[in-house]
Amino acid sequence: MAGLLAENNNFRLFYLARLSSIAGSQITYVAVPVLALRMYESAVTAAFVTSSQYVATLLLGPLAGALSDRHDQRRNLIVADAVRLVLFAVLAALIGLTNHVPVVVFCLIIMANSAFASLFSSSSMPFFAAIVRKEDYSRAVSQSDVRDYSIAMIGPVVGAALFAVNNWLPFVLDAASYLISMVLILRIDTAKTRAVERAPSEGSILALAKDGARFVVTHRVLSPAVALNALQSLVLSAVVFLLLAKAAGGDPVLPGLLLSMQALGGLIGSLLIMRLFGILGGFKLLILQNFVWASTLLLGAVLMHYFGVIAGLFVLLFVWIPVPSAQFAFGNYVNFSVKGSMRGRTTAVSQVVASIFALAGPVIGGLVADGQHYVAGLLGLGAVTLLGGIVNWKRLWRIDSSDTEIPDESVAK
Repeated sequence: MAGLLAENNNFRLFYLARLSSIAGSQITYVAVPVLALRMYESAVTAAFVTSSQYVATLLLGPLAGALSDRHDQRRNLIVADAVRLVLFAVLAALIGLTNHVPVVVFCLIIMANSAFASLFSSSSMPFFAAIVRKEDYSRAVSQSDVRDYSIAMIGPVVGAALFAVNNWLPFVLDAASYLISMVLILRIDTAKTRAVERAPSEGSILALAKDGARFVVTHRVLSPAVALNALQSLVLSAVVFLLLAKAAGGDPVLPGLLLSMQALGGLIGSLLIMRLFGILGGFKLLILQNFVWASTLLLGAVLMHYFGVIAGLFVLLFVWIPVPSAQFAFGNYVNFSVKGSMRGRTTAVSQVVASIFALAGPVIGGLVADGQHYVAGLLGLGAVTLLGGIVNWKRLWRIDSSDTEIPDESVAK
């Protein structure tokens, strides 16, 4: 990793930009649901606020993917950072001045942030592949995931601590993180990046978005992988919100500790990416992830019966360990088996389908929390996860590394 950072200045700048952005996002990751829970004093209301982020991804994600494939990805990244900087600055100001944010305003800000986050994510994958040489790609992704989860492990605890000091402080730091990210991306030298194939300039953005959706839905590999990822998104968002709702009434640091535990699981998983991918390859990782989750949630339900919310630390640690490997398998396939002019839309469609299911997750978690049915909720989510793994077993198990061969492309150094 040190070699990549030393040799490739563009990778170093993008690495640091993502480091800043992720740090800020993880700080507010805990602040948004906890602030909503305390401000509105209703788990269901807070769940709708948390879910509003998925509405924007659902409605605008396909357009973000089309924009990514048609326009300059570096410019997309800069615009996304600039808009999110303004949004969180406004949110911090509202909290600081009134100590209360109307539900509608809070939802609109979160939705707008998610819409431009979709643009950033859709542009990041092809841009990342354009600044890293093909022989360095897997190592760069693996080590970048270690960075991401390391920050994610610290961010929620810091966010909870800052939230305890002042409600607006986490959002100020998030706005600052987007400013730093934007400045670093502006410094990237586009002359030293590989040219990415663009979508045709003729036709509307909506038509491009429809083409992208049709491509994914009819693809023999992408369609079951995206469907399974969507189910997993529902389970993850429901579990996280359920446990946060149970912990929100106690020590203010406990919600941050819960989210940090999921980041620790992701960190462990990211350290194992290359080894697991080398042994299993392809989408076996995505299938096995379901069975790890199911067993963890079922055992976690038993532990919660005896130990309460502390059992959530175990649940969030172990359900997150397989996540980086499965994401790596999907990202590897998209970047090296999907043509460049379709990568942004493929990423966006995956996010949209996942958002359809993730939208319901916090609401389910909130309803379970309001009814105090925490153990039953984990049992039910574990059963759904197990069923998803069984249904998709034959469709994805035979797809191996031969389906993700890296094309012979050159990258300017």
